[in-house]
Amino acid sequence: MLELSSLVERIKINLRQVAAFYYEEASRIAAWWLWNVPFQLLQIRFSLLLFKYYALAFGGSSPLYGGDFMAFIIAGLAINTYMDASLEVYYSSIAALYYGRMGIGGVHLSRRDYLHLAGVSPLAFIFARVSWRYLMETLIFALYIAAGGLFFGFKVSAGANLGLVLCIILLSIAACSGVGLISASMYWLAGAYRGVEPVVWLVRLLAPLAAGIYVPREVLRAPARVGPRFSAPSGPPVTAPAGLTGVQPLTARGPAPGP
Repeated sequence: MLELSSLVERIKINLRQVAAFYYEEASRIAAWWLWNVPFQLLQIRFSLLLFKYYALAFGGSSPLYGGDFMAFIIAGLAINTYMDASLEVYYSSIAALYYGRMGIGGVHLSRRDYLHLAGVSPLAFIFARVSWRYLMETLIFALYIAAGGLFFGFKVSAGANLGLVLCIILLSIAACSGVGLISASMYWLAGAYRGVEPVVWLVRLLAPLAAGIYVPREVLRAPARVGPRFSAPSGPPVTAPAGLTGVQPLTARGPAPGP
């Protein structure tokens, strides 16, 4: 019983430390967010317009998107915010813990040593940074959905399976977190604190090309083709995840390519 009460007390202390970290970060960036949200919305709008023009340049939407190309892109880019964060948040948290410096009375300590002297668990620090990053990415996710609704008529259909959407997001985070944890280990294994971290660098270098995102896989040489080959399905076309639809389909002679 004594061990259980000690564990509960330790958890309470760690949660208070995480809450203190949240409060400090929220007070530091509150004004930043209020100023930057309009710019973020405009940036997201022009990013989505780029994909829209890109689709029109190739004759409109592909059958793989079910004729609802923009809904697919908006939902995909929104979910991609979590995936991209999962690739780098663990390494950046480790780097902030060991490479960060704190000054006390003219003496510079690593953040790890400073937290040790303050009685703060490094695991609590890493948890606070990782969870805070996902909270910020949730705001970006919401901005993508808002920008899609304001500028492109994107909407969540009444029959959308939101549980499935949440499952897709969690599975995406779990899949990319595996690569992110390998990336974090490069801090020690490869001395990546000196500069470029090689694992995420390689993923971001190869994914746009070899995964067929921007370049059709058919034009690549065989060694550059990663994963199985997919062809257009003979059954119902693939649409945006879980009923996230509502954007007017793109066609070669459809609506004007404006916002």
